[in-house]
Amino acid sequence: MNKYFIIALAITTAILTCLLAFESTFFDRSFYKSEFKRLGIYEKEGTFLPDNMTEAVLLFDENKIPNLNLSYLTPAEISHMEDVKYRIRLNVRRMLVVLWLILMGFLAWKSKTTFRDIGRVYKAAGITALLFVAIVGVASLFFEPLFDLFHVVLFPQGNYLFPYPSALLRVYTFQLHYDVFFTTLIKVLFAAVVLFLLGIIIIRSTEKKLKTRRGS
Repeated sequence: MNKYFIIALAITTAILTCLLAFESTFFDRSFYKSEFKRLGIYEKEGTFLPDNMTEAVLLFDENKIPNLNLSYLTPAEISHMEDVKYRIRLNVRRMLVVLWLILMGFLAWKSKTTFRDIGRVYKAAGITALLFVAIVGVASLFFEPLFDLFHVVLFPQGNYLFPYPSALLRVYTFQLHYDVFFTTLIKVLFAAVVLFLLGIIIIRSTEKKLKTRRGS
């Protein structure tokens, strides 16, 4: 199979892996509960505000409720969460899944050594994801300025700036955002290693079978 096709499929696989790792963290209710306990947010705010707001926000992001009617959020905070939902629910993952399935189907149809090429895709995807982890890991040393820049770029209207008593700032602290980021990065690292090793195993297994057939 053409090496550029393999690279394109590997990059698609790596990006999809990163998105799935992020979503598995962002929408994990148990993650937030453990974070609220560890960071002392339950101790400061009680359990109602963090749990109630998180459940409402996640249901809203999952399109299970139409809007955020929370009395403790200001119009600016609700506006910001609506923008967050818009950026999260752009259906990029769905488009990537469809693209990935089409590319994989094309590979299975055209390739003369399908399993070997799938192994090459997984191996290359693992390497790509590992490079991503390395680059982002270094960038995380400057997480605070990058976090600010991220908000400036994605929310240019400035509706992410709230006074400290804001319920969003009290519950979703800077440390919580960092932990979401770090947990996602660890998941990507684990998935990258699995993809890389799986790719090597598939390639070696396929080459062994080819040698056996030639020998016989």
